Amino acid sequence: MTDGVWIIGAGGHAKVAIAIADSMGLSVSGLYDDDAARQGTKVLGRLVMGPPPDLGWWQAAPRRAFIAIGDNRVRKAKAAMFPAQWVVLRHATSWVHESVVLGPGAMVCAGAMIQPEAAIGAHSIVNTGVVVEHDCHIGDCTHVAGGAVLAGACRIGDQCFVGAGATILPGVTLAGNVTVGAGAAVVGDVSAGLTVMGVPARVKP
Repeated sequence: MTDGVWIIGAGGHAKVAIAIADSMGLSVSGLYDDDAARQGTKVLGRLVMGPPPDLGWWQAAPRRAFIAIGDNRVRKAKAAMFPAQWVVLRHATSWVHESVVLGPGAMVCAGAMIQPEAAIGAHSIVNTGVVVEHDCHIGDCTHVAGGAVLAGACRIGDQCFVGAGATILPGVTLAGNVTVGAGAAVVGDVSAGLTVMGVPARVKP
């Protein structure tokens, strides 16, 4: 018998992952979490089994899994640790054009819209109600929070965080590890590692 989807992480983000899996008709076999306080509890009726198993378990059979952890850095580290078949979770109420590329372990939440020729990197999150316009490219392990809008042909690097309700103007590039504050309007390119806030967005001192 083939396993369902195993979810790594049992916090709030796991609730969203389960809801999306349910909307897709995917079976969730159980959850794993390093936090002992969560082990033995349930998340939306699914049992938190314990910490993730060792490599032998992952290698013994094909294991389909999803990393439900909001922190970009932790998600990247977990992805490198386990040789899973990373599942794409795409909510049934999202709209994703057939030309869009979704990387392994990507999440597309309820009400999100992704337009033609966009690409979403591995283990990246397109959260509730996000709009990703045509030709945008989002790197790996990036999180675009609820209600954000990425206008056409944006380039968002790896491990970026775009805050809720932020807007990235057409053609703007965010290099890796950029943080955009909630509600910000990013009108120009942002160099790696910077945090920008406000309307128009400026570098945080």
